[in-house]
Amino acid sequence: GAVVSGYPLRKPFGLDRGFDLYADDLPEGQEGWLERRAEATTALALGFLDSAGASGEPWFLWVHYYDAHD
Repeated sequence: GAVVSGYPLRKPFGLDRGFDLYADDLPEGQEGWLERRAEATTALALGFLDSAGASGEPWFLWVHYYDAHD
């Protein structure tokens, strides 16, 4: 799975290949940029971990935070 927080990582740019889950639905942030804040990104990532851990199958999670760029 992947949970991304910045516009350049959205599906149209092709980075979603190979992921069963690619959470790139971004709200409008400051100055009109599409971005998700760390708190919301973490909540989505924790939701993925809850479901992945319960499955008993191997999993991989990429979490991207946009906040560091600010």
